[in-house]
Amino acid sequence: MNLNFIGIKTIAKRECIKFLRTSIQSLCGPWLNALLYIFIFGKVIGSRVTFFNGQYSYLEFVFPGVLTLNIIIGAYRQASFSLYLQRFTRGIEEALIAPLSSLDIILGYLLGGLLRSLTIGLGTYLIAVAFGISRVVHIWDFLIYSALIALIFSYAGLLFGLWSESWEQLGIFDIFVITPLTFLGGLFTSLDMIAPRFHWLVKINPFFYFIDAIRYSMIGVQESSRWTCFIVILSTLVIVSIWTGQLFSRGYKIKP
Repeated sequence: MNLNFIGIKTIAKRECIKFLRTSIQSLCGPWLNALLYIFIFGKVIGSRVTFFNGQYSYLEFVFPGVLTLNIIIGAYRQASFSLYLQRFTRGIEEALIAPLSSLDIILGYLLGGLLRSLTIGLGTYLIAVAFGISRVVHIWDFLIYSALIALIFSYAGLLFGLWSESWEQLGIFDIFVITPLTFLGGLFTSLDMIAPRFHWLVKINPFFYFIDAIRYSMIGVQESSRWTCFIVILSTLVIVSIWTGQLFSRGYKIKP
């Protein structure tokens, strides 16, 4: 299939302009949240807690989870709100009548979500540098995992952008899936802090592997195997990409 690179670039550029114009909400908001997480859980509470026989401070352990959460939310909100807005204003019809395939449209939105989430991730990392927790042990793992997680939740954003019939419905995935599963996926705790009989509950949570992968790449600590993390992340990406591609090809809620 031939890709329309001009069309993809145009959609991606439009997406970037959107989040840059609303930078106080789309960028500064997540950075402020990260700053508060770091200050409260790192400096106030974390000064009394260490992990793995004192090798890592609480702040070092928690920060990769905070970074992962910001990447996830940035990617999801960019794709979901943007696609829903295009449906709501019927702007999506311009893309449908243009010489663009479903894949071209999807890639344009994905690039927008990827750029916003990685911009948020970069800003969050710079905040961490200011607090002296800038260690990245495995730089390529860090970049690859960050990009894959951003793509997963850009796809998830497109799925909910297609499904939602109101602005309220857009927040369902954010409120009832992302936030609770991230908090239960090891954002603030290690498996050692959880009763062994509940370990299985943590390990069936895919968000545990998203956070664990970023934590491993940053501080070299991993509570699951590298292959398990990679397989879970890649499998999730394949599932959401196929699902999204099928819905766009059918014109689900975007074609009469």
